[in-house]
Amino acid sequence: MAELLEAIHTPTEHRYLQLMRAIWGGATLEQVFAATKIDPWFLKQIFLINETAMTVREAETLTPRLLKKAKLAGLSDVQVAHLRGLGDEGENTIRELRWTYGLRPVYKTVDTCAAEFDAATPYYYSCYADETELRPREREAVIILGSGPNRIGQGIEFDYTCVHAVQELGKDYDTIMVNCNPETVSTDYDMSDRLYFEPLTFEDVLEIYEAEKKMGPVKGVIVQLGGQTPLSLAARLKAAGVPILGTTPESIDLAENRELFGEVLKKAEMNAPRYGTALSLEEAKEAAHRIGYPVLVRPSYVLGGRGMEIVYDDKQLNKYVDRALAEAKADTVVSGRLPSRCSSTSSCKTPSKSMSTHCSTARNYTSAALWSTSRRPVSTPVTPPAPCLRPPCPTTRFVACVKAPTPSPRAAMCRA
Repeated sequence: MAELLEAIHTPTEHRYLQLMRAIWGGATLEQVFAATKIDPWFLKQIFLINETAMTVREAETLTPRLLKKAKLAGLSDVQVAHLRGLGDEGENTIRELRWTYGLRPVYKTVDTCAAEFDAATPYYYSCYADETELRPREREAVIILGSGPNRIGQGIEFDYTCVHAVQELGKDYDTIMVNCNPETVSTDYDMSDRLYFEPLTFEDVLEIYEAEKKMGPVKGVIVQLGGQTPLSLAARLKAAGVPILGTTPESIDLAENRELFGEVLKKAEMNAPRYGTALSLEEAKEAAHRIGYPVLVRPSYVLGGRGMEIVYDDKQLNKYVDRALAEAKADTVVSGRLPSRCSSTSSCKTPSKSMSTHCSTARNYTSAALWSTSRRPVSTPVTPPAPCLRPPCPTTRFVACVKAPTPSPRAAMCRA
């Protein structure tokens, strides 16, 4: 307990989880306040949420009254499922039970005028009240999922694409924007016909879609413009009956699944770096040895350089994989090799399912996912000019590994 109270004294990205562990360990509100100096009003709300969660966990049955109390406290279907011992797969069970009980969120208009006078801005948030403030509409609508918080894999460039989609689609459709980042252009109240300031989770997006269907025709949902978070929702939304516009979940998976992507490259007779997949740390080491250290390891099913690291031996690889698996709660690793510089006369073999060699001077350079920690290996093609030592660009939730170029003495000195 003393260690946790000491830990939450300093604000970090882990503070909230450490605070919750302190509460679970028996810390009082006074002790937490003394350690954090967080206003007691906010701490009391956290304690109340925790009390509700414990009630949900210990109850014999999940009654309509208790489930509504959980939703009023902000617990998601996934959280309720875990509290009831159902795991991630129990989310569907909890949602079906909630719908059976008639528990669905309603949507209220954000009062942008602070009650000074009537506000008619179509800016909505959800709550578990009795009456919705959504208004019926006549035109067919398109729902666009934004990028959420700015971070690697879903930066402001994705908001740019969402805004332009809203502007273009607005000529023929009612545009409905879903985003939870107030600093973006897409969340300006007058940008789209309707704006939902909601988390980009499967539960929240599905509820918005169901609510909008009652207000008027909905053509479908666009997931491809918002970055990694919307992309990860595509398959589940389609399975739930939500029409996906633009790039389909199957096409997304074709680009992100390493094996499927390798088959595409093979049929197209395009060159690619060597890669390998592994379902255990031992297989991961074998792939790394086959490729040769140093290797570049990184997650797939993420965009940009998030989670990227160069490892030089088995010890570093062990640490990286352990950390990646803990963070991603996944179990698949994919590895690949970056090409070394070679002459234009060097030959390049066609990529195969198992391994392929690659010449960096090849015209059609396609880089793929490499060290991957997820249930499915993933990759996205890039075509940089040759010669190129650019690392691959995977797009989802794995870890990728490629042969890293040998650093120069100057680079080694800088690193030291």
